[in-house]
Amino acid sequence: MEVGIADPTISCAKWIQDLAGTGLVWNLISQMVAPGSAGSADDETMQAACDLTDGTEELYVEDAGGQSYGDGICSQEEQNGWTPESSPGPLAAQAQQQVQAQASASAAASLASANAAAQQQAQSDLSTLQGLSLSPDLSKLSGDLTQTTNDLAAEKTAAAAGPNADGGYCYNLESNVNYDAESNVEYDAQDDFGYDLQENLIPDISSERQDVSSLQSDLSSLQGMGLPAPSGAQAALMAAQKAISNAVSTANADISRENSYVNQAYSVANSIATGSCAGDGPGSAPSPIQDIS
Repeated sequence: MEVGIADPTISCAKWIQDLAGTGLVWNLISQMVAPGSAGSADDETMQAACDLTDGTEELYVEDAGGQSYGDGICSQEEQNGWTPESSPGPLAAQAQQQVQAQASASAAASLASANAAAQQQAQSDLSTLQGLSLSPDLSKLSGDLTQTTNDLAAEKTAAAAGPNADGGYCYNLESNVNYDAESNVEYDAQDDFGYDLQENLIPDISSERQDVSSLQSDLSSLQGMGLPAPSGAQAALMAAQKAISNAVSTANADISRENSYVNQAYSVANSIATGSCAGDGPGSAPSPIQDIS
């Protein structure tokens, strides 16, 4: 605990002697800690116990923990004629100023920390957005289309020989042309093109849209905090939104071509299922791949 005397009329040594009767050992201090701070002895929180005056002097007492010693001294001095200050005395006012200063410093530190965190988050999200590219996914779709084109061309070459080539009995239709339609061209569409669409491009577009949303949220927060956006943020947002739009447009054009190749493959096979091979074609083409949005 701490006791402060403002405008003393007797020496500090005399006060120490008088207060020794409380059973405590007292030492001189040059500055009282602010209420709410940790005490110098056991780190318990210091609080004001009383602010008294005898008309000339101020007796300001702080204690920590249960404040039993502080309350005891306050009660004892009130019995000795001291009365509570009508307004904070110099020491109590100084303590209040210290509390306010600490609160202001803490608020300023919290604000600075929040500002730094917001700026760091925005910069991180900007870097993430700038590092993304949908071009590799589109290149995979383009490669898949090329494979489908090649398989369709091979089917057309086989179909040109007619349904009974390679030994008759509809062998060419059933073992070559139908196989090319169902196990090559359709496989290309569903397991290669479709896989790259569903497992690569669509998730990456969704991720990039989320990254755009995250950065937009960051910029809105920075604006509300009165902080500037990181350099290049708006340009990165515009570039990402344009890249997403172009990717969707390109992918849908590729989907249309891929569906067309599958339809052609089935049509070619069905077109030579005539005569004794009537009904031996692959039948209707499978459901088309749906556009993305």
